[in-house]
Amino acid sequence: MTFKELKPGNEIFVLDKNEVDVKRGTVSLVSPPHVSNQPGVLGMFVDITISADKYSGQYVVSENGVTAYASNNTILITTNLDNVLAELRGIKTNAESIVNSIDKYKGDVSRCDTLLAELDPVFKREQSYEQRFSKLEKALDKLADSNDKITDILTKMTQKR
Repeated sequence: MTFKELKPGNEIFVLDKNEVDVKRGTVSLVSPPHVSNQPGVLGMFVDITISADKYSGQYVVSENGVTAYASNNTILITTNLDNVLAELRGIKTNAESIVNSIDKYKGDVSRCDTLLAELDPVFKREQSYEQRFSKLEKALDKLADSNDKITDILTKMTQKR
């Protein structure tokens, strides 16, 4: 069903691609087709007013369309659930691709650290300082643990007397 065929009470779907959230809403008003008032935008449009939680409001959409995008293409509004499902599959595929490439990027970071340490004296010095601080922190942790153990032993000895 195209946007111009919508009637109040018809179901509409809203997909927020940033939050990966889908809301079902209802159409409350559809304007008669009109020419766009935006310079350089040709075609006929309708204003649809929808109620769909935080996505409620008025949207200007192509009269013959079944899908429209709002908010810099992050919000999909459609009369067709299959279009929502297709977008969700695309989001999932993209996310899986990113997740599957994490190990590669971790390796790249490690390799860059190695090369920077070899080639950049400032980076090498910073890494050296970082390693020294790390060793000092570990040594202080060991001393604190030893101190706690000694305190426990002395406490037990004084309690036995």
